Amino acid sequence: MVDLSPAADADASVPDWVRRHWDAWERKAGLRRYYESEFFARIVAAMPQGRSLEVGAGPGFFARHHRCDTVTDVTPAPHIDRCVDVHNMPFEDDSFSCVVGIDVIHHLQMPATAFAEMARVLVPGGRLVLIEPWTGPVGTIVNTYLHDEDCFAIAEPWGPVFRGEKDPMDGNATIPRTYFEKYADELPARVGLRTVEVTPFACLGYLATGGFTALHLPDAAVRLMQAIDHALLDRTGRFFGLKVLIVAEKPPL
Repeated sequence: MVDLSPAADADASVPDWVRRHWDAWERKAGLRRYYESEFFARIVAAMPQGRSLEVGAGPGFFARHHRCDTVTDVTPAPHIDRCVDVHNMPFEDDSFSCVVGIDVIHHLQMPATAFAEMARVLVPGGRLVLIEPWTGPVGTIVNTYLHDEDCFAIAEPWGPVFRGEKDPMDGNATIPRTYFEKYADELPARVGLRTVEVTPFACLGYLATGGFTALHLPDAAVRLMQAIDHALLDRTGRFFGLKVLIVAEKPPL
């Protein structure tokens, strides 16, 4: 297992935002437990057997919980196996049974190009499993007014989403719902993936963690809010949800 502690990331190649995320991760027990029980558990449960690829691994939290066979990101770090741009990946066709990512695709300049690449490296019947922002009514408000990333409608989904120069951390929270729900019928022909599952979740419990900001409630409060979410969001997740589990499949031969 690769050492993912902040001390191991002392070299200059590790971006400052990764260090800040690790600091929050170490300080916030509620945040760690929430990610493990809500994000990581959902991804692992949806992963098929076979070789797996993580894209956009960022600080490496999922890699520490469940390390894929190949862990990648656009920037180097000690826990990264290969530095990879998902728009043009250096892997052979039909290389992986699963591609996973957490909060990755809403940062992509050319989502359709990246999805086609993900489909290319998946075996027939392989899965793309994602946790991403959800822009239902409440999620749109939160991402528009309480988050530092963009949340704008995408007029032309099959070209660039962002105009001009784009920093890798720039994001648009509407990307996941746009492609895997609004344009789900076009995905198979456009990129070679079909939507299997879109399940919004996470509201009060996620907010109680404070994310990677300085704010948070005690873990006991996070647990209480998480229990309320579990009682309510099965019926109301599409309205109140802030995150979404997306599962897409490369159609079998």
